[in-house]
Amino acid sequence: MNLTNEIVIISEVLQLNESDLSNKLGVSLETINNWKFGRKGIGLQNLEKVYSYAYDNGICLNKIYEQLLKEEYENNQNIVLFHGAKKSFTMPIDFATNSKATNDFGIGVYLGETFEQAANYISVLN
Repeated sequence: MNLTNEIVIISEVLQLNESDLSNKLGVSLETINNWKFGRKGIGLQNLEKVYSYAYDNGICLNKIYEQLLKEEYENNQNIVLFHGAKKSFTMPIDFATNSKATNDFGIGVYLGETFEQAANYISVLN
């Protein structure tokens, strides 16, 4: 997802307006609006504030994204899988150029049924 969506999710889950959120994060209302509408980038320090605030308030953004993707794409014929790779790729996947030959079973990518499982593949295997 992106910062705009995350600000909206955090605000909605915690029932905060933009002014309240700016106070909680210790930034100006103008800064929140700049982030929300993509007018200015967010520095690492402020990015940490946003994610720490969400986490400290029980908001697991990855779980929310996982749920949204599964609700949108999963059905009787499809299952949503998440890839454990440091780089992104598009379909159809060209395994020869988008994977390592040194994976456990040769060329390919690791897939998991959750974001968390895929993230563990990134940190442990790559």
